[in-house]
Amino acid sequence: MEKKLKVGGRIKVVANTCSHSYQIGETYEINHLYYTGSQVTSVQARSSNGTTGNVLYLSDIECVDYTIEELEEFNKDLIDQLEATKKEISNNEERIAWMKENNITEFNETEFKAFKTLTLLEDDSISKMEKAKLISELVNQ
Repeated sequence: MEKKLKVGGRIKVVANTCSHSYQIGETYEINHLYYTGSQVTSVQARSSNGTTGNVLYLSDIECVDYTIEELEEFNKDLIDQLEATKKEISNNEERIAWMKENNITEFNETEFKAFKTLTLLEDDSISKMEKAKLISELVNQ
């Protein structure tokens, strides 16, 4: 399991390949992440007394062992990602079924939402208030 680098996370300096001003073997708190695209490529950290040094390359650091809270947060993030992925898969399956059912080869979001709205309006088992909530959710997707 790879630890996520995040602002507020703890790192230990293990090397000095870029002439930084940190002490090897000391632990610091990350206060800034530097990215190339979506990849973290380096960090800046501060010591317990608040002083900030130069940029550290990832090869110069290692993440400090996990705490219970960090593992719980890591699991929460994974669960959130899983739920979002499940919802996206379900939405795509619904779109595919609609396309097959209506012999459509290219998806059109506006037509799909209109069709779902009409289907909701025709369903007598749903109250007007619930229909309004569901249509509002559709519009805001």
